[in-house]
Amino acid sequence: MPTPTSPNIVLVLSDEQHLDTLGCYGSPVVRTPHVDRLAGEGMRFTSAWCCSSICSPSRAALFTGLLPHRFGTIVNNLTIPPETPNLAGLLRSQGYRLGYAGKWHVDKDTVPTSHHFEGKDFPGYGYPAWMFRTEIDPVAMQRKKNYYYEYLVENGWEAPTLSDVEHTWMPDRKLMIHGRQSGPVEAGIPYFVGEETVRLIRSMSRRRGRDGLPFFVWANFWGPHNPCYLPEPYFSMYDPKDIPEPPSAGDEFHGKPHVHERMSKYWGMFGAPWSAWREHLARYLGYVTYIDDQIGRMVAALDQAGELDNTLFVFASDHGDMMGRHQLMDKGAFMYDDTYRIPMVVRGPAVQEGVCDEFVYLHDLFETLLDTAGSESIPDNDGRSLKPLLTAAEGWESRDEIFGEFDRQIVTYPQRMIRTRTHKFIYNTGDIGELYDLEKDPHEMQNEARNPAYKDIKEDLKARLLAHLKSTKDGCAGVMQAVMGDL
Repeated sequence: MPTPTSPNIVLVLSDEQHLDTLGCYGSPVVRTPHVDRLAGEGMRFTSAWCCSSICSPSRAALFTGLLPHRFGTIVNNLTIPPETPNLAGLLRSQGYRLGYAGKWHVDKDTVPTSHHFEGKDFPGYGYPAWMFRTEIDPVAMQRKKNYYYEYLVENGWEAPTLSDVEHTWMPDRKLMIHGRQSGPVEAGIPYFVGEETVRLIRSMSRRRGRDGLPFFVWANFWGPHNPCYLPEPYFSMYDPKDIPEPPSAGDEFHGKPHVHERMSKYWGMFGAPWSAWREHLARYLGYVTYIDDQIGRMVAALDQAGELDNTLFVFASDHGDMMGRHQLMDKGAFMYDDTYRIPMVVRGPAVQEGVCDEFVYLHDLFETLLDTAGSESIPDNDGRSLKPLLTAAEGWESRDEIFGEFDRQIVTYPQRMIRTRTHKFIYNTGDIGELYDLEKDPHEMQNEARNPAYKDIKEDLKARLLAHLKSTKDGCAGVMQAVMGDL
């Protein structure tokens, strides 16, 4: 149970944020002073990974500490079995108050308040900005409990409208990727999430002052996942001409699974020049800074309440975004580092200042937060507590590889991945395998799966991946074993 010195926990999760969009990770363009400050005063992980690049599987793994295939939430909008232990219930059993702001998208059949979080529910994906696209019906908004709309009304702001709207490059695709939002900064959805989080921090800090109970506040942004709806100054904050073209932008998919090109044509900007890509990326980076400013407000609220130095503050993203690399956007049936490698920054009591290069997962935060709260480890869990790394204590066993899984997003295309420091192998159930030499080819342009010079490396990675699938009872194990010789 909590003691007078039990740390609070604030977990901030962005949605689909590429590692290279933060100053502390080396971005030459985007300004993120608040996350950079957290990184400077805490630990920045340079090799953090999600287990799945799809929102619900990744978030559910964080919530339960289990790999998606182990409890069935392998795609968006499925349901976690109700008997599965989760972060909310376990922290609550340790005496923590629970607060939640923003996106949910953990599973289909529950909302945050189902798990005793204080906050406002946005079921499923729950993105409230879809209201921008249609004429506002105030009665329907009240009936559906659109809390963002209520926030606008309470503050006397008109429902925002969009201008300078852009869609994907392909003329037959209607995927909206960005738009300039009318109204003040305070009327934007990221500010609304920040405001809700600050409200919870202040309320729970006051109550802790009376009864001593610590709190766990989980703040979730809907961005910088597209569509990037931004008010000024964020919409025009970055000049597209300042965004450098990455080496992988012109990938023509030679020797790669056909699904990569098909995804680019259907859900990307196939054949578009970099000048078209960077127009959208300038808005994406503006979204990143908008979120960073809200994180600054959260840190300030903790500081003003006298709780900052007794709070474990974690910033991460559920997965990455292609951002025009390999002519792809968003995430999907491909397993490039761009979508599986994520930012992760931790600041708090006893956390050492520095940079950590160990292989870690987003779902390691499940055990880490329980460890922080004084809870015992959950048997048969897939994550590990990062506390030994954070505090320079003994007990961490380095990983030699990380694994990833994908089943369906737009297309059904089961994939499994093993990645070491030097190589990556991907098993694709519907096409050829992929093997990348990350030392010679860090941008994953050349598929070496059929190169005889890499036979021994490929066979080793295949065997290690199959062993992992078997040990975690992954249904793909039998199928992969049956075709091992053809990969």
